[in-house]
Amino acid sequence: MGVDQPRASGLIAGAVEAGLVRREADQSDGRRALLVRTEAGRALTQEVHRFRRSVFAEAMEGWPEADRADLRTAPDALCGGTREPYVALTSRALSRVSRPTHRSSEWRDPDRGR
Repeated sequence: MGVDQPRASGLIAGAVEAGLVRREADQSDGRRALLVRTEAGRALTQEVHRFRRSVFAEAMEGWPEADRADLRTAPDALCGGTREPYVALTSRALSRVSRPTHRSSEWRDPDRGR
């Protein structure tokens, strides 16, 4: 994902602290822990997806359907069929979003004041 181990650990610790994921023991390898989204984590995922879709819908308002279809397939074409760069880009974008306040699912974009 293009994130080094210390940064990944910090992101995971923040997500656990915020109640978005929980750690579970890996039954096949005792040295590993699995991360499982909580109900709050699933709700936040849905909220982020809704927000992202609304941003794209607003940006593409008035575009012909053919252009919209081209944009939907562009990430795969740009990444040569792999989603890795797209996931890394999404990870970087999400890391800029501030943490939820008071364990709510309300996230704000610090650049947009939301």
